[in-house]
This record gives sequence, C-alpha cells and structure tokens, in this order.
Amino acid sequence: MRKMKAKKRIIIVALLAVLALAACSEEKVENQAINQTAEEDSVQEETVKVTPEPKESATPAFENDNKQEVKEDDIPKEDIPEVYSKVVEENLDGKCYALVDLGLSEKCLLISDGPFDFYDGVKGAVTSEVYGVDSEGNVIEFGLVQSDGSGYLLAVETPYLYVSGGHHIDMLQPNVKKGTLDVYEGARIEYTETTDMYYYTKDSVETEVDDISGFDELFNRRSDKGQIINFYDFETNPGVGGNDGKTH
Repeated sequence: MRKMKAKKRIIIVALLAVLALAACSEEKVENQAINQTAEEDSVQEETVKVTPEPKESATPAFENDNKQEVKEDDIPKEDIPEVYSKVVEENLDGKCYALVDLGLSEKCLLISDGPFDFYDGVKGAVTSEVYGVDSEGNVIEFGLVQSDGSGYLLAVETPYLYVSGGHHIDMLQPNVKKGTLDVYEGARIEYTETTDMYYYTKDSVETEVDDISGFDELFNRRSDKGQIINFYDFETNPGVGGNDGKTH
C-alpha cells in the first residue's frame, strides 16, 4: 500500500514538471514572437524613411575633366585688310603673317619666313618684314626687323614693337613720313676687354649712361606689358578681306 502511494506521488510530480516545462516553452515562444514582431516593425519604419535628395555640387559642370584641346582653327581671328592684297599675293609661298596694332589707321602686317618658335601656345618669330598703311590708304614697307634668337621673339605693346637680344632691346614705332621704324626707347650693352659700356636711347637719340638700369627696366617692361606676336600660315588662311586670311 505504501509502495502504491509512493508511485502515485512520483507520477504526480512528473506530471507537474511536464506542465511547468510546457508553460515555460509557451512563454518562450510568445516572447520570441513578440520580439520578431518588434523587429519587423522596426524594419518597416526604416524602409519608409524618406532619403533626402543630394545637394547640387558646388563645382560647375564645365569644370569637369572633359576639356577639349583648342585648335588653331578654333581661335577667333581678324580679317586681313583688303589694302594688303598685293603684299599677300607676293608672299603666299611658305610664309606666315600677323596683324599688330602700331597706332596707324590700319593694323600693320608682319610677314615672316621663319625661323619660328612655339611659346605658350603662340607661334612666334624672330624676323619679319613690316608693312603699314598711311592716312591716305597707301601701303608702306617699313623694312625688316630681327631679334637675336628664340629667347627674344618679336613682341608688341601697342603702339610699340619690341626687338631685342642678349645685349640690346628696342621699342620701335612707325614713322610714316620717313617710312621707317624709329626707336622710341632702347638700351644696349657694349662689352670690351677692359670695361662695359651702357647706352640708352630716347626718341632715336642715343646717349652713354653709367649703369645697366635702363636696360633692365626695358626688359622688365617687355615681360610685363609685351605680348609675343602670333604668326599664322598663309597656306591655311590664304585669303584677304574676310576670305579666310585672318589672324588675331
């Protein structure tokens, strides 16, 4: 009898344990379901959030790396005045030209057969024939100008033409009455075995000076204000007066 009672107690305890475990399992499942629902709600909240539109770039579109190389034909050029038509016809073969403002009624026409040197995108020359037009429309041949080499390319600062070298520099201006290019201002150095001689010119009058300062000042002015003259091929722009014969 005692043994039967003991067995009943054991069975009851086992049943109670099973019920307790079942209750715990149900609670775990319920908690997991609640947590899963909360996570899904959180995900839904994140997906419905509106992403702000990106701000426009402060860098303009034209500053992107899509720059195109500028060709000579794309550079704006001026028409060669019709008055120079005869000069152009006589100098088409293998020569180059430029138009520069030297203070006359028309821009002066410079014609060169080289040598040429490229500097900062400019086709410069060291020698050139210079032509101009007087107030009555007559073409004047001012003659040949020549610098000393590619380090001293012809340059212009209206109304002056720079011609220079290692020991000299001149600012020339047209003299229509004489048909010459006169020295408005210039300087040169003469080296000897015993001493160096310095000369300064103003309005074609040259005087000896004590030092090199005038020479240095003119070269500094050329560097600051002068522009290397750009020459163009007659072969690619053979016309005159708007028929492709152009420069800038």
